[in-house]
Amino acid sequence: MIKTNRLMGGILLIAGTSIGAGMLALPVVSGFAGFMPSLGLLLFCWLYMLITAFLILEVNLSLTGEVNMLTMAEATLGKFGKLVTWITYLLLLYSLTAAYMAGSGPLFNEGLKALFSFSLPVWMRPLPLLIFLGIFLYLGTKATDYVNRVFMGGLIITFFVMAFFVPSHIKFSLLQHVDLKASVVAIPVIITSFGFHIVIPTMTTYLDHNPKKLRLAIFIGSSIPLLIYLLWQ
Repeated sequence: MIKTNRLMGGILLIAGTSIGAGMLALPVVSGFAGFMPSLGLLLFCWLYMLITAFLILEVNLSLTGEVNMLTMAEATLGKFGKLVTWITYLLLLYSLTAAYMAGSGPLFNEGLKALFSFSLPVWMRPLPLLIFLGIFLYLGTKATDYVNRVFMGGLIITFFVMAFFVPSHIKFSLLQHVDLKASVVAIPVIITSFGFHIVIPTMTTYLDHNPKKLRLAIFIGSSIPLLIYLLWQ
């Protein structure tokens, strides 16, 4: 089933990699600029990240064998470029992993308390979720694709249920606020919210180096977060 729907799995992997904790901060950091400027920023940053994703894909497809960010950097920028890329992505992935572990630990513990009236020690709270998800990562892209579909389905359903009840709290007078200078503050968070590029090498192998499917997966996969972010704003 997964094999025959790899394109759909690829689309959801792109979308799932983009939608994360950064989404919670979007209305906060962009609210200073105003509603209409924030919509313009979202569209601009989405287009910028889409173009850069296609450029990375072009480099990826030009190389043979198993390709990742490091091999692409070495082939185009040399050993020094490879070293800079390695350090940059190591720090990025370490920061993201630490942030999600720190954020998910208390949530997991609250669930245990509600269901079983049991609480884990603080140092142990991130471990159960880390072990559970780590198993799927160890099993490879197919297993990750499968569990990602389940989580993405839950995320989309939860989001639209929440969005259904929010409109009654909207104050339309606030949507008229405009402060273009404050837009600069929101750019880093918006860029991060479309950060799916690191999975492109894996996607290339997963979709058998098919340029048409890869471009389609990147375009649709990045458009899903864009639509959700626009509605969220």
